Amino acid sequence: MIRALRPFGIEGERVAKWPGVWVAGGGDNRPEKIGAIGVHLSRWHTSHGFALNVNTDLSHFGLIVPCGISDGGVTSMERQLSRPVDIAAVEGELAKSFGEVFDGDVEMHRPAMRTISVAVVRSERTGARILLLRRVPSRGAFWQIVTGRLEPGEASEKAAAREVLEETGQVLPVVPLGYRHAFGFGDELPPLVVEEEAFAAFSGSAEVRLDATEHDAFCWLTAEEATAKLPFEGLRRAVRLAARQR
Repeated sequence: MIRALRPFGIEGERVAKWPGVWVAGGGDNRPEKIGAIGVHLSRWHTSHGFALNVNTDLSHFGLIVPCGISDGGVTSMERQLSRPVDIAAVEGELAKSFGEVFDGDVEMHRPAMRTISVAVVRSERTGARILLLRRVPSRGAFWQIVTGRLEPGEASEKAAAREVLEETGQVLPVVPLGYRHAFGFGDELPPLVVEEEAFAAFSGSAEVRLDATEHDAFCWLTAEEATAKLPFEGLRRAVRLAARQR
């Protein structure tokens, strides 16, 4: 992270008593954390990760004491540079720096699979309602919004509209939510990397025609109820973003 910050004109440093990457503080001279490092242990497996604050909403940190460190603050690349920063450029520098530190060649690959998610929103007098579908037991029996894979050569918007029609029976225009994320899929190591793009669709009807091979029930919930029921953060974030569109 320290190496990746330098091309952007940000000097990161270590603080011996605290983990993470820090930058010199403002008027109060408190160092400010720009990158966090974590280690997770579960069922005899250890995973390591880091979080570099790029265009992060720092107001969220006002609700907690980050990492239990009250003597330090939190900052981001955006705050340090007084402008938004291109995520792709940061990813490139991180990959390059990773290869340098660990003396390895870095190869950039496209995701093995691309998928979409669509939060279908219906307006009611009391507020917006989000459509949730329950997967059949053979497919996990969990609740989700509309999801699906892109067919070869298919644009993500077209895939989103197609999946809405196939899974709900409704013909609806889809709206990109500006949110794309990647996740590991499957039990093999390394896992299959999937890139998913989120959309919203707005419906005027409560009628839903389920594809019985994939889903066995549906419900319309508030955004808060829906996020509490969904098992994956990527789907929860899509719901929150879609609910703001109304």
